[in-house]
Amino acid sequence: MKFDYETYDNFNHITTLDLSNRELEAIPEDLYTYENLTNLNLGYNNITSLTEDIGNLRNLEYLQLNNNNIDDLPLEIRKLEDLKHINLDDNLLTYLPADLFDLNNLNSLWVTNNNLEHLTDDISRLNEINELYLSGNKLTSIPDSVYEMTQLEKLHISRNNITIIPDGISNLKKLRTLFLSNNSITQLPDDIGLLPNLDYLNIEQNEIEKLPDDIHKLKKLLFLNLNKNKLSRFHEDIFLPRSLTHLGLRGNELAQVPEDIVNLRQMINLDLGNNKLLDFPKIILQKLQGLEYLSLDSNRLSHEWINNFQSFVRLIHHNIKRIDFY
Repeated sequence: MKFDYETYDNFNHITTLDLSNRELEAIPEDLYTYENLTNLNLGYNNITSLTEDIGNLRNLEYLQLNNNNIDDLPLEIRKLEDLKHINLDDNLLTYLPADLFDLNNLNSLWVTNNNLEHLTDDISRLNEINELYLSGNKLTSIPDSVYEMTQLEKLHISRNNITIIPDGISNLKKLRTLFLSNNSITQLPDDIGLLPNLDYLNIEQNEIEKLPDDIHKLKKLLFLNLNKNKLSRFHEDIFLPRSLTHLGLRGNELAQVPEDIVNLRQMINLDLGNNKLLDFPKIILQKLQGLEYLSLDSNRLSHEWINNFQSFVRLIHHNIKRIDFY
């Protein structure tokens, strides 16, 4: 529900207020007196800064400031001790002030599409954080202190300039989703296989040439996106998690289909498009009875091979819904 600011003389009884998309260039000064607010949405405006009076809204639990022009946060932000969620996406922040890390009840921090260049070790003080969204910035590294945020369940750091993911990620025992796409990462940490609850891993468009030996230990992993990396082969000692239902290997340099794929009996969607494949072993289709979507387009498959394979699919009466060859 949206509220028309100009028609309300007394906001003292209001706990939720939506002032998004109002072309505001500043937060109305009177708003800072409405101390019962718990949910405030100021997204999609033209706000450039917050005043120190933001500290008066001490009952705030949810604060939306996304899609503005904010380049700094006042130290009074630390007075919002009940704050659970803050959205600062699509602003102009170049750093996160230490005062933000005093918010001990914060469990969701969104700072996507800003200009962050580094994170300080103080970020680990946010020890109740469940969701940390830092995609679309200018980060070149991840401090080890992030691994002290042991309540993390979602970590998004795609579209940065990161080259190395340091060891220690196995401390994040509750982590369920990890987005690392569109960076310049050359290898994954050896202990990534020790994340017992990870079910979604996106490493698309990096510089990965080899997977860590223990990746098969990700017993709950359902979705693995390795599209647009530099994988040319899977070493014989590399095994994939048997739990996988979606596997993306599009846009690599594979000349052969990894042998271990035949053992992924839960597979639903397999994307091998845009590689250097001359063949796709028929035994894989026979073994993966639940496979619904198979992409083999933009490889080196001959027309004769494709025709033969299509005949084979009809012969074995496989229930696959779609195969892309072109």
